Amino acid sequence: MGLSTAAIATEQTTQVLRIQPSEKATFSNKSMVEDWFQLSSFFILKDQACFDFPNFPEAQKVFHVMYFEWSQDEVQLKALLNGLLLLGQPHGIVLEFQKALNTYALKYYAHNSGIALDYLQRLEDYLSKELRFKQVLSSYLHQEKRHQQSQGLLQRELFAQ
Repeated sequence: MGLSTAAIATEQTTQVLRIQPSEKATFSNKSMVEDWFQLSSFFILKDQACFDFPNFPEAQKVFHVMYFEWSQDEVQLKALLNGLLLLGQPHGIVLEFQKALNTYALKYYAHNSGIALDYLQRLEDYLSKELRFKQVLSSYLHQEKRHQQSQGLLQRELFAQ
């Protein structure tokens, strides 16, 4: 009835899943964050660098720095982004605006690249929602202004003597 621990371990090791790479899959030597910048509509990647720590090879840490610029004409959204940066970032990620160079610098360790990517995606999602809201609000205000103008024209025609 019952199997011994050794029998269970042997049974589990024989059930190895073999994963075949897809022929359609494309693999990139770029980091996930770098790939994200290529697809982003808000930011343009200008420069990047990686540093390791040769004095401490046992740490096996790689530090990434990416410099990018704002690609939108919306100055108010850039101000919103700068305000969001002042609220803080996740642990292990530093995203700062360098006013003198008019660029942003993203700094993180390689093992935090997933956190950096998630943070950038959340920022872009929030900014795209804000941009969409501004577009809808602008359209509504434009239609409201046209409606007020037509109402004024009607009132002038009705009450003109």
